[in-house]
Amino acid sequence: MTAYFYITDIDIDSGPHVMIKYSHQQKPLQMLLTSNCQPDNAIFNYYGKENQIVITGKRGFGFVQDPSCFHKVKPPVTSNRLILQIRYS
Repeated sequence: MTAYFYITDIDIDSGPHVMIKYSHQQKPLQMLLTSNCQPDNAIFNYYGKENQIVITGKRGFGFVQDPSCFHKVKPPVTSNRLILQIRYS
């Protein structure tokens, strides 16, 4: 489990965290046998774009994630992203 806390305000253009629903439970064999870095089109073809969760929030906002799900950070466009990450293992 990994806990994240936004240190700066994060909107859609400042590097939000993106996760794919259900990707921690079921992965096609091809994705299990290759890198965890998959192209967006492969992820959306299998899980559907509607299962993408874009996480924005004010500074201090926190959330937890199962790191086995497909996740990434959208590149910041308007401002820098600062986040505190705590990994429990």
